[in-house]
Amino acid sequence: MSDRVVAIVQARMASTRLPGKVLKEILGKPILAYLIERIKNASSIDDLVIATTTDLTDETIVEYCIANNIKYFRGSENDVLSRYMGAAIASNADYIVRICSDSPAVDTGLINEIVNEFKQQRNNCDYLSNTIDQTYPLGMNIEIFSLEALTIADQNAKTVYEREHVTPYIYFNKDRFRVLKKNYYKNLSNIRLTIDELDDFRLMQNVIENLYPNDQYFTLEQILSFLEKNPDILKINQHVKQTQVL
Repeated sequence: MSDRVVAIVQARMASTRLPGKVLKEILGKPILAYLIERIKNASSIDDLVIATTTDLTDETIVEYCIANNIKYFRGSENDVLSRYMGAAIASNADYIVRICSDSPAVDTGLINEIVNEFKQQRNNCDYLSNTIDQTYPLGMNIEIFSLEALTIADQNAKTVYEREHVTPYIYFNKDRFRVLKKNYYKNLSNIRLTIDELDDFRLMQNVIENLYPNDQYFTLEQILSFLEKNPDILKINQHVKQTQVL
């Protein structure tokens, strides 16, 4: 087996709380474009695939991918696990990095750090993420797992919940999978750098408009420094509740 690492980003237009958010623009670019830029800049990633659905509402995502020479895969809207499986096979992935499309400011350095840590531990690890104990700000969530682990999950996961959220079957079955977690040095899980609602978008708009023109690959530390100096911006989305993953 080779070491081909493929980032698979799930994206759809029919978001419940903020429809069409992935193509909502900041500085004339859709938020999906910022995420794609950052993933492509990560030296640890060999390929990138946008995993969208076969629903007609997602034709615009496909059109965007075609226009910008970005690989895409179309699968089930609700069975996201099967969509990931299809995308992984189509892209010849050995290892899959999962990042959600509502995370336009995910740190490129953090992607490399997590992938490299997984590779160092791969003889003792099937799954590694910084999401099991949420200590990183929301929007910095990164998971990496083997194709073998994904295949076992796809064959055995039965509940709607397991299939909608892709990886619970893996990290809840620690007797079957070797699961490792990565924590930040302090708990910043109360900071939302993800986009679920309009106020999340407003916060990220402030971050990107202020940091991106000077450094398109601005880091988590730069974001935190900016928010510390601008506490009113940090407050914009503090009332938003994160959808809980069991």
